[in-house]
Amino acid sequence: MRKTFSAALFFLFFAAASWAQRNEPFSVSVALWGQPDGLNPLISISALASYVQQHLFLPLIDYSPVDGQWRPVLAQALPVVQLVKSGAYKGGMSLSFEIRKDAKWDNGSDITAQDVIFTLKALRCPLCQTTALRPYLEFIDAIEIDKTNPKKFIAYSKKPYFLAEAALGALPILPEYHYDRDKLMRKFSLARCAS
Repeated sequence: MRKTFSAALFFLFFAAASWAQRNEPFSVSVALWGQPDGLNPLISISALASYVQQHLFLPLIDYSPVDGQWRPVLAQALPVVQLVKSGAYKGGMSLSFEIRKDAKWDNGSDITAQDVIFTLKALRCPLCQTTALRPYLEFIDAIEIDKTNPKKFIAYSKKPYFLAEAALGALPILPEYHYDRDKLMRKFSLARCAS
């Protein structure tokens, strides 16, 4: 039995090594145990759909199951979370993000703060069935994009929210260029999209 196992292990190692030396293209097939209920992460609710969507739409940050810590994905670093001490959002909070410089969509265009805003507006659209995620992101009152860097933004809330970093950070970001080619949603504020 031990010789058979050793021979099989040697054969697998030899086969893998010889295949790797050929530099041939390869593909990986993944079998799913059913059909996802959709590919839009804002309206799908099944675990199977979430499994597929996590490979299609990335979040700003994600939870690492290895060490239980949040890790940057599209974001350059974890957000800076602060209590707001003055201005329109006094007593609330702010979350500052910067999207990685090399973060791009499949068409080569940059992923920017406008994509984050578009995703939030689509989530808040009263005609969309986004009831599973919407309550977790209603705390965001406004997003301000840095005037010199379209990849930097600050999300503001009038009240502190203990899930703020997780809710906004783990939101799958949708490509505005694909879903709103004419940038029609830019005409509406976040507050207007919620009503």
